[in-house]
Amino acid sequence: MSSTWSYARVSHRNSLDGYSLEAQDIAARERWEMLSLPDWGQFSSPGEKRRGSMVDRAVSAYKIKMPDRPEGRRLMEKVQDGDHILFYSVCRGFRNLADWAHVIDGWMKRGITAHFIKNGIRTDTAAGWMIGSVMAIYAQWKGMIIAERHKLAKAFRAAGHQVGYERKNSGHGTIGDEMSRRIVGILDERKILPMPAR
Repeated sequence: MSSTWSYARVSHRNSLDGYSLEAQDIAARERWEMLSLPDWGQFSSPGEKRRGSMVDRAVSAYKIKMPDRPEGRRLMEKVQDGDHILFYSVCRGFRNLADWAHVIDGWMKRGITAHFIKNGIRTDTAAGWMIGSVMAIYAQWKGMIIAERHKLAKAFRAAGHQVGYERKNSGHGTIGDEMSRRIVGILDERKILPMPAR
């Protein structure tokens, strides 16, 4: 008999954005009830009250693939043919196309359906698989952009410049186009960036 599992992940222990562990759990329970999915799996992560709840805390999906995360690996060991796995979104499970392809394709061959609640997709349809693949590519690209920005900021600091947001009163401003052009220009002059300034 098939079971239902949920997988939740946060990159930082105190994640307070829309991806908090509590928000992910509530969404999984609501979707489970709405779809009348099979009963929850018999196991859960240490400290989790609900059966079938697998949770990775302070784990990067960009750096660590699903089979290499503590609870991701455990989920992959416990899930059986025909089971359902609920994720809040594609980025909670996968931020790497190769990871997505390896895990999801393996699950599909076993009749395991992954549901991505926020994205409104499931992997037992061709459209769901395709859209999820594109979202995994986007998540990987977004991680690469963030890494590039961190590298740029580090080089800019090393060049003796201030990096960050301009603060006005209690609000936050943005660096803006002019500041961005200055950063790129300074770094290009010092041969820090392999691209021309715009």
